[in-house]
Amino acid sequence: MRPLILLGLLFTFRPGYCQLSRPRAIPAQGELVARIPFTYDGVHIIIRATLDQHKEPLNFIFDTGAEVNVLNRNWTKAFRITPMQSGDLSGTGNGLKVLPVTFFKLVRIGKAELVNQQFYLEDLKDLNSRKEHVDGIIGYHLLASYIVKIDFNDRVIDLYKAGRFDYGHDGLLMRMRMNNYTPVIRAGVAVHSGDTLTGWYQITTGGDYGVLFNFPYVEKYRLTSPEYFTGKDSVDDLLADRQFTDFKIPAFVIGTQLMEQVDASFCPDVNDNDPTRDIAGDIGNDVFRHFNIILNYGEREIFLTPNGLK
Repeated sequence: MRPLILLGLLFTFRPGYCQLSRPRAIPAQGELVARIPFTYDGVHIIIRATLDQHKEPLNFIFDTGAEVNVLNRNWTKAFRITPMQSGDLSGTGNGLKVLPVTFFKLVRIGKAELVNQQFYLEDLKDLNSRKEHVDGIIGYHLLASYIVKIDFNDRVIDLYKAGRFDYGHDGLLMRMRMNNYTPVIRAGVAVHSGDTLTGWYQITTGGDYGVLFNFPYVEKYRLTSPEYFTGKDSVDDLLADRQFTDFKIPAFVIGTQLMEQVDASFCPDVNDNDPTRDIAGDIGNDVFRHFNIILNYGEREIFLTPNGLK
């Protein structure tokens, strides 16, 4: 299987809504706001959320690589949605697909809330989880609103009030940057020549791969050659049918954590680069599922703790 990467390249804004609510206590910086149980099918983290006044909770893939919210188009009739305008959405490469969009005043995820949220309406019938049907995708807007802790051991996501945070000492604290609305960290890859290359990698927890390399990076550093290929896949993403080549990298290093014989892929159509720096590629689920992760977008920090899961 290949990546699930939804990168929003053009956002459409509109004025916020006026809402009346009962006064409530405002959480202190770093205070726990909500604990969200999730289903994990080995690739996708699936959380439940309600939209506006609709009481039926829907299943959303939570992915750090999703720069926009997406809702399955089959809910248009049930929710009596009239798309308000169209927006551009990219798939795995840099191409654009124009999709209708709608807005919800309130998205509830447990005790946490997101207000005035734009959703792209897309046919997600081919986006299947191994355990749940999928109604949509959420990523950046949740991460931008809260400190997010993903605990694979207990299958919960803890949401904390944004700000400074006490991570503890049993893990690896790293600085991160942003490529558009996707977090980026430094990591190293050991190649078959014996060299180790350090580069910038996007964090895409919903990606069905270990490392997905940008094709120009593969060519520039000659990362692999046909004798190391392990297979090929044809995947239909949001925009087109794409051909991926799979191979193994001898080792991959994040901070002090070394992983050996990591599955990797590349596709000639994939290049999610940043004008200010070379992006080597994306780190996906096959790597990050081995860590419990805390993402603090406000402070540009990520904290990784090995979780012992195989």
